[in-house]
Amino acid sequence: MLQSAGVAFQDGNAYLYLAYLAPLLSIVPSREIFSLWLKNILAAAVYVALLSLGTLYVFTHFPAWMLVKTYAFLRDTRTAEITQMHPSFYRVFLQAQLVSLLAVFLSVSKMFFSEGKKKNRIWIILLTLSTSAIILSLSRSFWLGAGVAGLFILFAWFFNYGRSNFKRSTKTIGKFIMAGILSVVLLGGIVLFPWPYQTGSIEGFGSVFASRTGSGDVAITSRWNLLEPMWTEIKKAPVIGSGFGHEITYISDDPRIRAEFPDGVWRTYSVEWGYLELWLKMGILGPLSLIILGGVIVFRLYKQFHSNAGDWISLGLIGGVISLYVMHVFSPYLNHPLGLGILLVGYAATKLPNTLKHSNNPI
Repeated sequence: MLQSAGVAFQDGNAYLYLAYLAPLLSIVPSREIFSLWLKNILAAAVYVALLSLGTLYVFTHFPAWMLVKTYAFLRDTRTAEITQMHPSFYRVFLQAQLVSLLAVFLSVSKMFFSEGKKKNRIWIILLTLSTSAIILSLSRSFWLGAGVAGLFILFAWFFNYGRSNFKRSTKTIGKFIMAGILSVVLLGGIVLFPWPYQTGSIEGFGSVFASRTGSGDVAITSRWNLLEPMWTEIKKAPVIGSGFGHEITYISDDPRIRAEFPDGVWRTYSVEWGYLELWLKMGILGPLSLIILGGVIVFRLYKQFHSNAGDWISLGLIGGVISLYVMHVFSPYLNHPLGLGILLVGYAATKLPNTLKHSNNPI
């Protein structure tokens, strides 16, 4: 079926963000420029974390009838997705929390190489805020991406430097654990704060968290319901793809869709299973191209990290890129400017001058 130009553009316009790769191919970022990029990324991560925590406070301290316009504003401006998953707890999910995930890896990497309690204190605060936002997202894709990339970072550190700095490594890992505990305490403190009303509860958060670690929730069943129809559509044009805007009909268990369509039949071009979506719309060369691009970036960043002692920037960005590609298996993030932006920053970092790579304080 031939899609209209408007629908096709609406579906695929985010990939135009990759056009920024053209100038990056011909320039070498200076120390000042890349330092400014890092400052913007970390400032954005702080903003996203505070916005996430502030939204949690609002939705756990006011009755539902007072939150109708707030919910509508956040939904209609595409700022956040607020879902009441328990009578006393809401899920606060922002796509921008992807920046928080990148900040987690940059913080972890920096703390491995940073010395001095005062400097580490700043990075612990950033790590705590960013981790709290990732927990609050209740996104299994975020958690899985963070887990896989985090293990890679730990392995890379120990393989290259940790064996000769075991004491320092254990102290730093202890700080990571402390930041994780502080992030949970921060979330609990916000929920339990008594003013002006306390409508949220720790029990609600615990119940929702436990449900997100299970395998029976509607998001998972909807993904599995989508899988077979996607394969059917992919087989129709496996080489050249069916084009942007191509729609798939499947049975969704999403309660919002069920409220409008009781049988759950849903037709849309916005789907999960990121790599299969690329294959469906671009053909087999679509996912292969992006996988190769990500592989090249990770390989070059790791090569820099391995050869340049103190190159925390490369190690942190490796975590960001790996987590992005892991998440894209289940949820499409490589078709979003935020995800593509991480790829572009990762590529730019492969061209950094050695003076910046060896610097202990580039920002």
